[in-house]
Amino acid sequence: MEYINIDRTRRNNGKVHSFSSVCEGHGSAGDLVKDTGYWSSERRNAAITEYVIIEHEETVTADYIEMIPSPGGPAAFPRGFRFEGSLDNIVWKVIHTEKEYELETACCRIDVPLMRFKYLKVVITEPAFCNEKHYSEIGSIVTGISGLHEIIVSSSRSSQHDGARLIDGDTRSSWQSAVNSSSTAEYVMADLGSIYSVSRIILLSSSNGFPEDFNLAVSIDNSLWTTVFEEKNFKAELNRKYFWETGVIPARYVRLEAKGVRLFSGEYGVQLGGLEIMAVMTDSDHTHNIGDITPHASIFQAGVVKFAKDGEDISGAAVQGSDRRLRDATTLFKGIVQFAEDGDDSDTLAVQASDMRLKLATEYNPGIVRFAYDRENQPGTAVQGNDSRIQEATTDSFGIAKLCPDGLYTDHGVVLGSDSRLRKATTEKHGICRLSPDGESIAGSVVQSNDRRLRDATTLYKGIAELAEDGEDREGVVVQGNDRRLKDATTISRGIAELAEDGEDREGVVVQGNDRRLKDATTISRGIAELAEDGEDRGGVVVQGNDRRLKDATTESKGIVELADDGESLPGVVVQGNDKRLRDATETSRGIMQFAVDGSDLPLSAVQGSDRRLKDATTAAKGIMQFAVDGSDSPLMAVQGNDRRLKDASTTAKGIVELAEDGEDRPAVVVQGSDRRLKDASETSKGIMRFARNGEDKGNAAVQGDDRRLKDASTTSKGIVELAEDGEDKSGVAVQGDDRRLKDASTTSKGIVELAGDGENLPGVVVQGNDRRLKNATTEATGIVRLARNGVNKEGIAVQANDARLYDARESLPHSHDYARTKHEFNTHQGTISIKESKSQAFNDITPPSDHSTIIHGYNSSRENGSIGLAGVAGILSEKTIQSYGVVGHSNHVGVRGQAPGGAEVKGCGVLGVSRFGAGGVFASEHDYSLVADGYGSISRYDDSINLMGNGDALLVNGRSHFNGPMSVHNGGEENQFPGNIVEYFEVDEVEYVSPGDLLVVSEMGNAVLSRSRKEYNRSVIGVVAGNPLIAINNSGQEQKVYPVALVGKTLCKVDARISPVKPGDLIVASGTPGCGMVGKVDSFEKIGTVIGKAMDRLEEGIGIISVFITHL
Repeated sequence: MEYINIDRTRRNNGKVHSFSSVCEGHGSAGDLVKDTGYWSSERRNAAITEYVIIEHEETVTADYIEMIPSPGGPAAFPRGFRFEGSLDNIVWKVIHTEKEYELETACCRIDVPLMRFKYLKVVITEPAFCNEKHYSEIGSIVTGISGLHEIIVSSSRSSQHDGARLIDGDTRSSWQSAVNSSSTAEYVMADLGSIYSVSRIILLSSSNGFPEDFNLAVSIDNSLWTTVFEEKNFKAELNRKYFWETGVIPARYVRLEAKGVRLFSGEYGVQLGGLEIMAVMTDSDHTHNIGDITPHASIFQAGVVKFAKDGEDISGAAVQGSDRRLRDATTLFKGIVQFAEDGDDSDTLAVQASDMRLKLATEYNPGIVRFAYDRENQPGTAVQGNDSRIQEATTDSFGIAKLCPDGLYTDHGVVLGSDSRLRKATTEKHGICRLSPDGESIAGSVVQSNDRRLRDATTLYKGIAELAEDGEDREGVVVQGNDRRLKDATTISRGIAELAEDGEDREGVVVQGNDRRLKDATTISRGIAELAEDGEDRGGVVVQGNDRRLKDATTESKGIVELADDGESLPGVVVQGNDKRLRDATETSRGIMQFAVDGSDLPLSAVQGSDRRLKDATTAAKGIMQFAVDGSDSPLMAVQGNDRRLKDASTTAKGIVELAEDGEDRPAVVVQGSDRRLKDASETSKGIMRFARNGEDKGNAAVQGDDRRLKDASTTSKGIVELAEDGEDKSGVAVQGDDRRLKDASTTSKGIVELAGDGENLPGVVVQGNDRRLKNATTEATGIVRLARNGVNKEGIAVQANDARLYDARESLPHSHDYARTKHEFNTHQGTISIKESKSQAFNDITPPSDHSTIIHGYNSSRENGSIGLAGVAGILSEKTIQSYGVVGHSNHVGVRGQAPGGAEVKGCGVLGVSRFGAGGVFASEHDYSLVADGYGSISRYDDSINLMGNGDALLVNGRSHFNGPMSVHNGGEENQFPGNIVEYFEVDEVEYVSPGDLLVVSEMGNAVLSRSRKEYNRSVIGVVAGNPLIAINNSGQEQKVYPVALVGKTLCKVDARISPVKPGDLIVASGTPGCGMVGKVDSFEKIGTVIGKAMDRLEEGIGIISVFITHL
């Protein structure tokens, strides 16, 4: 946690790191860090985002940002901007944003939560608009710490010893209170100007007069104070600094109260050499202060709440007490509301209690309403209680309703309960309805459940429906499930459908799945389609993917197209991308086109955009064209839109065109849509085109779909393609699927490839999987390689793994010495190994022991998984369970010590015990704890060679746990004023500011969410927020924004004793003060369930925290 001094004013100095633009001749961006400089962005025709970044030499702290306008004043000040901060110039945090900003003061000052940054970026999202240009000008930018807003002291001995001396930074000066003949209370109060998370207070003693009895309290509103520490009989040394931790607590006001001490002069007073107030930065990800730094609300950052600016009405912001909307309202000025004049009914005005409309109403004078005369039905009048319409109704007179006589139908009449129409109905008499006799179909009657029409139907008589005979298709009958028409169909008998024979195309039959027409197609047999031979163009066949016509084209051979040579212009060839004709054209060299010189009309040259002929044309001057006078047909003139020749044309009068008569082929006339030449064509009569006869290859005739050239191809007759004979490689023919060249290959006959014989190495043949060269090698026969005999070092053969040259050459004999090769055959060491020696070397912390401290030292240098330094295996070959131990450690100190430093990704562990059916670890002791888990690393009682600094995490248990015997939970050794509790975690309303000791009740939003209590004798009280959870239950399903609520036992609770003092044994209930309890009495049934605990301490007055015992009554 970093402590930041907030009592003294500081200003941060930086330099300009970078900026988006600058306007030459105006302010430079580098002048932003100067008091008299300014920066002007580039003047633009459109509004774009601009920025400037200020870099500091090191990370700085700030709680305000000031941006001074340039000499251009508010007109050039940006209307939309935001401040961003960063520690590395990579990741940025938005500090504050302004939109539609109007500068109304000498500078733009933004108070922000206490924060740290190295880089400050000003992003201008909406520049100013001046002189038809978009730009912004900014004067100097200043950041820093505001310092104390005000310091007030109870008294001062002189002006040289006033309260300002406490924060002047001079250790030789001091504040001295007025002296008195006896000890009196003195105080110092500092106003921080805004709310900070205060964490530490530092006091400096002077040469005389440091108080002995004093306390320090904080407040956010200068009304409700919280004492954070108190000292009794404190003896200070001269000219020393002392600090007190306050915990992280929000405060704007800090007040030190002290009793005067006896001075050297014999009089009484208080002297302090200095006062420092330290704060910490808030963490905006948390909204509580149990173990975390809680951000407090301001108009810039949400914390407990977010305060709105004066008059601001955005959602989620809390109105401050000084808001102008909370002042008293009048008929002239608006407060919470604005009062209306007497009788004024304007929108948004509040009616005053003295308004004439709130007087008692009569039939003659309206009040809140106007009473109606008896039976009056004028809109806007209220019916009186004696109105005849509210009397009981009869069949003769109206009341609230008019009763109908028995059986009578009248408008607006109400049927009596005894009305005959409400009786049970029969076939003879109406009730609510009339029942139909059996089979009757008269309208307005209800069919009875025993009606014959509702019984099951048969083929002989009708029920709900009439069933059809087998195969019957008479109208109005229902087909039965056993009808033969619903049976499975075959090719002989019809069911739901009739199946077609293989290849049958008779109408009304269904093609079966095994029909030959649905088989895969080949070039010989037709399936769904018939495949064309290579190059075949016969009708009705499908071109295959390997057709030569689908190959990539070149300038030598034709594919889908034929590529043209560079500059070639033959018909039917495609120009390539590198053709010289596609290059960029100029006036001197031709590309896709050749540019014409200005005014040049050479053929095959393209007019350029700057040509004078592209200017706007008139009837007098030529531009892109020259406009013709109405009706003028001069060459090179463009007809204008109002020319008479652009009128609608007919066969007698010419307009844009002249319409031709039917069949007329005179030049310059347009054929009409009804012309006979546009009718459908045939072989004998011409329409839009003329169809060619079968096989006809004359020009201007269209080939028909039944032309023989589109028929299926074979090896003897050509269709779309011509099929090749088996093995034929003539060009222009398509290879068929049964060609011998597509058969499986062998060593004697070639297919797609030719297989090599065993051991054959001819080029162009493929080695088979059973070739002897792919068999396992031996010392006698070569496979992929040939293996060497033991000790043979012949070239080209591979040494085997059991070769003697790969082992220790020494003779293995029983031996006793200090040295052996790193690797030698373990079979020579049969029997047991017993080693006796004396070696020792101390090792500390979690470090590997050296071989100087152990008789047997195993060092495994492997970097792979599964590496083991030393292993012991026993009892695995026994068929019955025996007492066997893989590894046993015995010592008068520590039997087995396991250690591992762990890592960031894989934590690891010092000792890992696992078992499939037994216990993973068993610990037992005769005279001490069987298991010690110390989360702080304080294990010097058992091994003082290790000095660990734990974070407090001692034991993690996943799964069921069973404890047989007593279990004790102690408060631990840490300093904590709150007693330990068994708690349950609950989610609390985010808008609440909750701290330990607060009284919680069920929130109105439900969902097992709690809120701070605010109502006296609240029956929905649940418990008290614990400050020291020891055993916690979390049913909320969340890990953050939940609070521990004490369930049983002693805890500290906030109580309000301003109305009634609290004595030990008093019942504690919820009070009207948020989060506080008070003394209560259960003197009515309504108060049962309101008691949360019994007081265990006393509080005479004010608001404080006392011990209570949780009790629900």
